[in-house]
Amino acid sequence: MTLPWPCLIRPAEPSDTGLVAHSWVESYYRGSRDVRCVKVSHYRQPMFRRVERILASSSTLVACEPDDRDHLLGWVCWRGPTLHYVYVTQLRRSSGLMAALLDAADKDGQLETYSHRTDRWMSMEDSRTLRFNPCALWHL
Repeated sequence: MTLPWPCLIRPAEPSDTGLVAHSWVESYYRGSRDVRCVKVSHYRQPMFRRVERILASSSTLVACEPDDRDHLLGWVCWRGPTLHYVYVTQLRRSSGLMAALLDAADKDGQLETYSHRTDRWMSMEDSRTLRFNPCALWHL
């Protein structure tokens, strides 16, 4: 997919982990009616630990400005056939960046399921027709 502005999609580096984890934990809480019913005090610490385990055992690509590799615009995390999460900053939503990240992660067509459901994901139509499978997290 061609984006209307310069963008570099690259493998995540250790210095990206903090921003990726924070954006995942916060956006999942705000964006999933399945999770919003949980008290935030009961959610954040366990979810940060879960996200750290997932990131350590999965592949992550980040999108950034070509001349500023630390300015992340979005990211995607997956392991094997399971998409764990995709995130795009508010300013880059509806720009095609999510599709570009998914294309980069699914270049071999291996993605079949996803492990984290958000309201926005449920309202979007994606040609991949992935199935929800929260069981993909049980071993993590």
